[in-house]
Amino acid sequence: MPLHPLAVQAGTQLSLPSRIRARRLLDILPTKVEEGEQLLHVAPSSRGLVAATDRRLIVLNGTDDVHEAAYSRIVSFVAAKDRRKPFIQLQTDAGELVVKGLGENFEDICRVVHARMWDVTLQRAAESAPVEPIRRAAGAA
Repeated sequence: MPLHPLAVQAGTQLSLPSRIRARRLLDILPTKVEEGEQLLHVAPSSRGLVAATDRRLIVLNGTDDVHEAAYSRIVSFVAAKDRRKPFIQLQTDAGELVVKGLGENFEDICRVVHARMWDVTLQRAAESAPVEPIRRAAGAA
């Protein structure tokens, strides 16, 4: 059975050992990416696979354990290396998401999340809200 082009694209970003460990998740990933959504970077984690798209971060920890965080919903983002194992922590308006043990492409995932969450925040800030004209009180000069 031929591989889905998205799975092939994701697989090319991973080392051979990571591809072997994440084979099942690489097959699932195309079903989680929406039509028109662009896959940017993929990184293995200690429990699965992390994919950064142009719209959101997708965390696959198994066939039924999928977490998603749209960049527009991210309130805070922390990334660091804890005892040589990189991790990311996202706070969204719906809760918290922590991914530990990220492998190759950790920095790429961090750059995408950081840039996209700020892009969305700035877009929201630039949207003008309807403003009511100021009414003068009777008798004011």
